[in-house]
Formats: sequence, C-alpha cells, structure tokens
Amino acid sequence: MNGLGTVGIYPEALLRSWDAAKGHGTRLDTSEIAQGILAAANDGPGVINLSLGSDRRELVIEQAVYEAVRKGSLVVAASGNDGDEGSPLGYPASLPHVLTIGATNREDGAATFSSRSRFVDLAAPGQEIQVATAIGKGYQLSNGTSFAAPLVSGAAAWVWSVRPELDATQLFEVMRRSARDVGAPG
Repeated sequence: MNGLGTVGIYPEALLRSWDAAKGHGTRLDTSEIAQGILAAANDGPGVINLSLGSDRRELVIEQAVYEAVRKGSLVVAASGNDGDEGSPLGYPASLPHVLTIGATNREDGAATFSSRSRFVDLAAPGQEIQVATAIGKGYQLSNGTSFAAPLVSGAAAWVWSVRPELDATQLFEVMRRSARDVGAPG
C-alpha cells in the first residue's frame, strides 16, 4: 500500500488492459480474449498476462497465443485454482511456450488450491493477496493463481527493461532458471 492503493512489483511498467469480462464480470468471451491477446501482440513485443483460464482448449485463443509468441511476446498465464480437485489441465496455461504460474501460500509453499501439472513453470504469492474490489471501491484479501501470474508478469517486464537484448524465449528461461524450488523437487 502506498496511501493511495496497492503498488505493483514494477510500478513504472506501461500497462495496457483488455477486459474480457462481459455483463457482470462473470463471463469471459472467447473472441474478446483472443482479440485482447492479438491487440497486445500487435503493439510489439511485451509481456502478456492471462489471469484467466478454462478446462476447454479453445482454438481461437490458442492461435492468438501462438501469434503473440511468434511476434516476440512473452505470454504468462495462471495455472488455475483446481489443486484440490485433482488439477485438471487448464488453458491457455497448458499450451506450449506459455510461462505458467502456480500460487504459493504465506509459508512459501505450494498453495493447496493451486493447480499442479508438468506445465507449471513458476509459482508466486497467491494466497491472501490484497486486491481492489469493484464493488465498494475498497480492498479485500483474495486467493488465486490469477493474482500470482501478474507478479511474475511484472517481474518479467522489469527484467526485460534492464536486459532489452533478450528475446522472449531467453526471458522465459531467465525467469525459470532464476527461481528457487520451494517444495518437493519439480
């Protein structure tokens, strides 16, 4: 908190937001998600955070992710919050070339709700994260990999700003290789 609100991991980052939520903010439209990914990719290489997911593989979103990667962007996605239900694969997090993020708890271990699979590359704090609320214009504590992924996205954007010679694939590997394993190996 900075007296005005929360401060992100890289406050100087240039942010572009694309809201894929329709109506009351509970339904995500596949075409809107794909359009947002493509709009970000068309602005030039950058970090694209996807704090969303589904258990269905949507071809239009998959193609948009691959186009973003082809154009030089790093795509970061939340792994999902189904760790307590067997961690079914989530998309776009389980797509190749996506930096997939799980959540850690306050004890720096894997959060029980965080989806686990061979596709999870990193984990970041995702339990009891202070987030702004749309209703009441206040803050509340929330859990989810959707809050962990932006922390990694911000960190990646910062690394890219101090190492602009890296391409997205190299940045992907810098992020993965600089992490420390907090749980059982893997």
